[in-house]
Amino acid sequence: MTDEPTDIAAIICGCVFRRERPVGLVVRDPEGDWQFLCGVVDHAGDDPPDAGVVGVRQAVLHFQLPPDSTGLEPGQTACLEPSTGRWEGF
Repeated sequence: MTDEPTDIAAIICGCVFRRERPVGLVVRDPEGDWQFLCGVVDHAGDDPPDAGVVGVRQAVLHFQLPPDSTGLEPGQTACLEPSTGRWEGF
């Protein structure tokens, strides 16, 4: 588990930012960068990409994510299982 990020930037889906969809996928890429995504692939190829930048801590608070969603190590991913409402890491 890593220390809780406070003011680290993260990429966020435009649809999540506009509250059209909830966060369904949290990604911490191998370089340690964060992404908060809806997890739906219907707009994955948008050109230009529909995305924004937010602070990790602000995203957790604003979108009511569980605090442990920021405990991912670089290269890890967590997704929201819609049927149970639980976050699963892999």
